[in-house]
Amino acid sequence: MHFTYEKEADTDKQGLRQGDVLKRTDAVNQLLQTVHPYYLQQPDYRFLQVLTQSCDLERRNGQCVTRYITLAAVRPLSLVLQREIDEKRDELEREARVADAGYRQNVQHFVERLLNNNDARYFYLHEQPEMGLAESHCTFLHLSIAVRASEHYDTCLAAKMLQLRSDFQAKLGWLVGNLYSRVGTDDWVPTEETTAEFKEHVARLVNQEVLWVEKKKLQKLKAGLQGQQGPIPFERVKTILEGLIIETKQEQALNRLRTLLPEFGVADVETALKVLRSDPVLSQLLRDK
Repeated sequence: MHFTYEKEADTDKQGLRQGDVLKRTDAVNQLLQTVHPYYLQQPDYRFLQVLTQSCDLERRNGQCVTRYITLAAVRPLSLVLQREIDEKRDELEREARVADAGYRQNVQHFVERLLNNNDARYFYLHEQPEMGLAESHCTFLHLSIAVRASEHYDTCLAAKMLQLRSDFQAKLGWLVGNLYSRVGTDDWVPTEETTAEFKEHVARLVNQEVLWVEKKKLQKLKAGLQGQQGPIPFERVKTILEGLIIETKQEQALNRLRTLLPEFGVADVETALKVLRSDPVLSQLLRDK
């Protein structure tokens, strides 16, 4: 069991708790059809997470303190990553599934914050296949609805599949309430992975969504794809990239000199180029910015 969750989701003693993840059961779908049909129509709203504070959800004499239970949409992690990457991509880059490699570090930092639940927009839910969460998801904290506790408490409780540890319940409460103090929960390092393993984990997530391409190659690729009709086959994109050769300014200058020097009577062109290549002043002047 991932360190975020309790080993068992307690549906008897505690009932609903803040952070509980709910399955889309038939009863939950019927609830959504009644109170918020838009949520029912979205195929990637795969689960729901309870945002209401645990103390307000405790039932006494069959009734809980709060009149409403707030539920937020839980959507695939891959969608969150695509959205973050798409902020810096144009339509052609999205079609070709490529992105400027200069933006990759920003995305990696975002993923690090996301996995440690330090991004105010989302709450990260790690995959737990044996409990019904086949892949990692994120709760979209701003996509929430309220349902009447008196009518729908038992429906939500029956759909409960995962329960957060108490400190992660508090962390979710901090994110939802936008408080000014940080709740001290475990991070991935060193609880779950070493620093090297965590960075490899982040890189794997970032790289699985897109090909990161150096800016000059990206410009050449896009020029070659302009006017493409219909979907752009990803294998074709990779083939084009493999064939692209981008010369540095120094290489361009030296290749031009290889053509010009014989016209000025230079006999040993390659020796002259070797000297020019090793000149630090020339190298500085021809450095790619």
